[in-house]
Amino acid sequence: MNKIFVHQTVIGAYGFVWRERKDFLLLSFPLVAALSIFSSLLISSAMPLQGEGSSQAPISVSAIGIVFGLISMICVVMFSVAWHRRYLLPQESLTVISALKWSRRQTRFLLMGVLLGMIVTGIVSLGFLAQMAVGGGIGAGSGTPVAIFVIATLIAGFIVYARLSLILPAISVDDTMTFQHCWNLTKGNGWRLLTIVVLGSLPVWLAGMLLSLLANSILSGWGIEESLTAGLILNLIDQTLAFIAVAVGVSVLSISYQRLSGAKTATTGADS
Repeated sequence: MNKIFVHQTVIGAYGFVWRERKDFLLLSFPLVAALSIFSSLLISSAMPLQGEGSSQAPISVSAIGIVFGLISMICVVMFSVAWHRRYLLPQESLTVISALKWSRRQTRFLLMGVLLGMIVTGIVSLGFLAQMAVGGGIGAGSGTPVAIFVIATLIAGFIVYARLSLILPAISVDDTMTFQHCWNLTKGNGWRLLTIVVLGSLPVWLAGMLLSLLANSILSGWGIEESLTAGLILNLIDQTLAFIAVAVGVSVLSISYQRLSGAKTATTGADS
C-alpha cells in the first residue's frame, strides 16, 4: 500500500505552482479579471438596492450573490481541470482557450464536485440527527460532549471527502475511477489526505486575509474605499489569491493521485 508523504506533497504542490507560474498566470488571469470586474459591477449595482429599504432589495441582493457564486464555480471548475491536466499531462500542448473551454469533462467534474459536497453534507446531517435523537434535541446535553461529537462528525465528513476527492484528478485525465476504486486506493491515507488538503490552501487563505486587511486600510487612508476602483483592486487581490489557493489544492490532489495510482500520465479518453 502506497503512503502519501504530507510534507513532501505540500512542498511539491507549492513548488509546482511556482515553477509553472507563467502557465498559472496565463490560465488564471482571464478568469481572475472577468470575476473581479463582474464582482465589482455587481457590488456597485447592489448598493443602491440595499439603500432603498424596499422588500425587493434583499431578494435582488441574494439573486446577485447566487449568480456570482454560480459563475465563480464554473470558472473554478474550468481552471481546476486545466491545472490537473497541466500536472498530470505535462506533454499536452494546449492554448489557453482550448485548456479552458467547457466540455463533458468539465461537466463530469462539476457534477462530481457537487456530489462529494452532498455526501459530506449528508454525513454531517446524519451526525446532527443522531445527536438530537440520543440527546433529545439540539439544546439538550449541551456542553463539551456535544461539541466533541459535532467536531468528530465534521472531521469524519471531511475525511470521507478527502478519500474520495482523488476522483477529481481522475476525471480530469479521463480515468474512469469508481467510488469503490477510489476508496480502496486511498485506504490508510485518509488523515494524510485531509492534512495536506488543509495545509495546502491554509497559508494562502491566511495571506489573503492579511493582504485584504492591508489593502482596505490603505484605500481607507486614501478615502476611496467605497469607490468602484477600490472595489476592483480588492477583488483582483481576493480573486488572485483564491486561484493560487485553488492551484495549490489541485496540485496536492494531482500529486496524491499520481502517487497512489501510479498513473501513467497519458489520457485515454476523448474530450468531447
